[in-house]
Amino acid sequence: MVDAHRIDEVLIKSALAKGLTSPLRVEAARAAGQVHARNVASQLRTLLVDHDTAVAATAAFALGLMADTPSVNLLANSITAAPVYVPLQRTGPGGAGGGYGGQQPTVSTRPPAQVSVAVVAAPLAREAAWSLGELGDPGRKAIENALRGGFATSIVLYAAAKLKPIPATLITPYITPGNAALLRAAVYAVARSRAPAGVRVLLLPAAFRARDAETREWVARGLAHSAAGDSLGQYALTVLDSMAHDSVPSVRISALNSLRGYGTRARAPVVIALRDEDPHVRLAAARALDSTLAGAPRGDWVHAYGEDTSFDFHAAVLAGAVMSGVILPELDKDNADRWQRSGDWRFRAAAAMAGTGSSMERIVDLTLPLTRDPDPRVRGAAYGVFAEAVGQSTGGTPHPWRRDYMLTAVHDPDVEVRAVGLGGLQEIATAEDVPVVADAYKAAVADTSIDARLAAVRCLAAIWRRDSTHVTDAEKAQVASLPMTDDAALLDAARGVTLLAAWRPDDGRPAPHPNDWYVRVVHEIVEPTLRGQAPQATIQTVRGNITIEFFGADAPLTVDNFLTLAKRNFFKGLNFHRVVPAFVVQDGDPRGDGSGGPGYDIRDELDRRRYVRGTVGMALDGPNTGGSQWFISLGTEPHLDGHYTAFARVTSGDAVLDQIVRWDGIDNIVPLTRVVTP
Repeated sequence: MVDAHRIDEVLIKSALAKGLTSPLRVEAARAAGQVHARNVASQLRTLLVDHDTAVAATAAFALGLMADTPSVNLLANSITAAPVYVPLQRTGPGGAGGGYGGQQPTVSTRPPAQVSVAVVAAPLAREAAWSLGELGDPGRKAIENALRGGFATSIVLYAAAKLKPIPATLITPYITPGNAALLRAAVYAVARSRAPAGVRVLLLPAAFRARDAETREWVARGLAHSAAGDSLGQYALTVLDSMAHDSVPSVRISALNSLRGYGTRARAPVVIALRDEDPHVRLAAARALDSTLAGAPRGDWVHAYGEDTSFDFHAAVLAGAVMSGVILPELDKDNADRWQRSGDWRFRAAAAMAGTGSSMERIVDLTLPLTRDPDPRVRGAAYGVFAEAVGQSTGGTPHPWRRDYMLTAVHDPDVEVRAVGLGGLQEIATAEDVPVVADAYKAAVADTSIDARLAAVRCLAAIWRRDSTHVTDAEKAQVASLPMTDDAALLDAARGVTLLAAWRPDDGRPAPHPNDWYVRVVHEIVEPTLRGQAPQATIQTVRGNITIEFFGADAPLTVDNFLTLAKRNFFKGLNFHRVVPAFVVQDGDPRGDGSGGPGYDIRDELDRRRYVRGTVGMALDGPNTGGSQWFISLGTEPHLDGHYTAFARVTSGDAVLDQIVRWDGIDNIVPLTRVVTP
């Protein structure tokens, strides 16, 4: 039902009935949230007091998925649920991240005698707080009351981070060294807000001198100049300067990322970091040079270029130099060996992207020739630079070149280049562009990738919202005549757009696979997981092996998709095309530029798993656009919770994660054979 995005109220209600197995009732509650079965919301509200805590917690989560505002008061009552006491022992495949798979630990609302325990928030309280945060302003009062009472847990603080503006004055009392978990959550909340009031809180010694490295990372992120401004900038700069010398690389990286916004005032710590022992720190310093080394003589840029030998480091220095008006030999048109003529597409793409943010004259000189490159990955990079560069002028009028270049890209033979062109056109397109966008969609129907079709639908939706009064009847008829779709991602993009009203989801359409296919997934993925025999796989990288264990009961379709690709050796020889230190490492793109996939899309399976270090999630370009690209979280990232399918966790090889650099290869991903008890 969920895979087809088909609301079947009878099925949901019958599966929620008391007396049925816990996993079935949990799945029914989650399914209701995923398909936004609002007519079932009232039943979900009654389940908040269900005797099965997993069912109650999932009901709270589902109400957040469907943004059910009538449940605010009930959710508010639920966030005060009594904590549980968990014995400090292995919790089985379910781990500590939530969900219901695996062997669950014995929990109690009273601390067991003579047993070491950890006090954790009740599952219901955790999901209720998450949902109140998702509701935004309707949930504000409940969150603020919890903060005001002085008994808020970290989950409430994470929920407060979603409020705009955040209640900074209510969060400040939690910035104390007494409770590491509360301190981390409070710092996260104010750092994510990027508000001046939050900066003042982060400048407290209890925050930037916290013993927990992850807390210090968030402090460094929150002290960016965009938040501190000029009034607090000097104080923040002093703290960031010291954090750039922190003992933990991830903290140094976060500090350098924020120092980038302080311009030449931050030059000294950035230049020093170019020689850091950690390659990720050196790269962060190189990327900060575009502002901190601005106006420096050519010799300084040449010296910086020589501080490292990696491709990404050199690309960052070259781009920074261009921003400063300096063209190094590697991009000089008089150099026969310049990057623009390299046999490696990555160098040519980097040369095109070096013009990002610089003058139009420089972009035309560096980037324009590469829009005609034979490799579509290079053309896509070049058109992407133009889409950004010829946006809004200071007078608020789009640059006259933008539409011309984007329309050229829209007619490119490569699907991803066309998607870039349509994406660039989206921000400025008007009613007169409806015919060309509609034609682009029609031409993309035969593509194996959804990207151009999705970009066309998003562009049509943007046109309708911006310029609907000028869309003619003939143009409406042209759009109405487009081939119908049952693709979930396209339907999501078209939802609420009158121009695409004919694409309203049909509750009677069939699921993507025959029933026997789903039965197989239940037998091969779900049932073994519930017996404590969750599937596993080894990611064989050039830096070492990483073993992951799948959340087979929480994301069975995603797990099956991943294992199917692995068995086909789909991942063999691919590279980590995206590495964001202190955030994620990402792989699974056969194209190599971040836009590739398996030629199909899978539906999201949003679950209660939390994004902590080692969580494996599906990369997306909007709802229901997963395929083969996946990422591993390098830290706690609450803003990803409930928005990206979490389908596995790292169980061994954790140290390998911090060693991975961009373009590192994967030898293969090998599913592990486990003895399955019948």
